[in-house]
Amino acid sequence: MRSIEDFAPAKVGTESPNGLHAILQELQSLKISIVQGTEVGVPLAVPGITAEDTLVGILSITVIEGEGSTNDYRSIATIFAPGQVLLPDHVTTGGQIIVVWYDRTP
Repeated sequence: MRSIEDFAPAKVGTESPNGLHAILQELQSLKISIVQGTEVGVPLAVPGITAEDTLVGILSITVIEGEGSTNDYRSIATIFAPGQVLLPDHVTTGGQIIVVWYDRTP
């Protein structure tokens, strides 16, 4: 568990690489998109995502006859090409997908 000392530099210019400044920089790179589901083999269109980025979460939201369900596809998802994420062998048509990633673009 972290203590407050982990976040505060001893003096200006001595920030820890895991300190508050680094955490805030990392959070500024967090991106979230809500995209439409697709048929099997058709990549999700996720504007701005690139192969260098890190997927954090891929969650589907489906409501059928008033009953909602969610699925986490992060373990099977891959960034297929710039702007595209592939969920192999999964149909997500009719649902919305929340894609969360860290933008690693320099």
